[in-house]
Amino acid sequence: MVKKTILPYNLILDLDEVLLHHPSKEITLPHQFFLERPFLVKDTYGYNYIVPAYLPEFLKFARSRFNIAFFSGGDKERNKSVVQDIWKKVFDTNQLEDVPILSREDLTPADRFDELHPKVGNDPFRWYGNYKKDITKVGKLDSTILVDDDKSWVLKGQVPNFLKAPGFIFNLEEFIAKDTAKEGTCHHTPEECLAGKGCELDQLLEFYKLLYITGILDKAAQHDANVIEGLYAIQFDAENQQFENHMKEIAYYKRGYSLLSGFSSEIASRYFPRLEKHFH
Repeated sequence: MVKKTILPYNLILDLDEVLLHHPSKEITLPHQFFLERPFLVKDTYGYNYIVPAYLPEFLKFARSRFNIAFFSGGDKERNKSVVQDIWKKVFDTNQLEDVPILSREDLTPADRFDELHPKVGNDPFRWYGNYKKDITKVGKLDSTILVDDDKSWVLKGQVPNFLKAPGFIFNLEEFIAKDTAKEGTCHHTPEECLAGKGCELDQLLEFYKLLYITGILDKAAQHDANVIEGLYAIQFDAENQQFENHMKEIAYYKRGYSLLSGFSSEIASRYFPRLEKHFH
């Protein structure tokens, strides 16, 4: 077995609401739609999850630049099983010797310790959370990034390492319900429902979050100092002294789309073709 090259930076990915959405033991209409876009993943308890667009390309990109790890508040058995399923479908192996998976047992209790909650810029409130994800359990602060949709997981002193990701994917069932006959039969595909209802692009950006994350990571890598400094410079508004995100800035999605295109010959218009023209 060829040992994986250790890269300069670590990328820690959250699972729920970043890579995994809509858990269900039943294959609902939205699950059916995403069954081959690109696939559903399943955990050891029998729950099926919808994943964001371009997950295979994103993981291949991430592995080419970072040492990947996962950190989720779920239990250890569940987290390992769902990552193994992802790895099998993307890399054709469920061997994870070089991929740390941190779980509920690895969280840092913080509900009684105010000093563990960051206060950022002019924000009057601390980023409170009962538990924190201490990224030093994976790597050093000058070389480790946490991608998460929830800032309450961030430990004091680790704000510059935090990449705020789009969270919950739009509720397909809600869109479909608007076009469902009284007898309960939907006469259009989810794409037809979305496009036909005049669904705006920003209503779908959560589904394309991996393009955004890729674009942010690549822009951060262009910083004169290092990726961590670049990440903080992008997300922290020094003039107004506040942490912000750029989730509706299409330029980051275009940048990500361009990069991920190099990791697949089939990337073009795989999900919502009439809407993906915005990324070309």
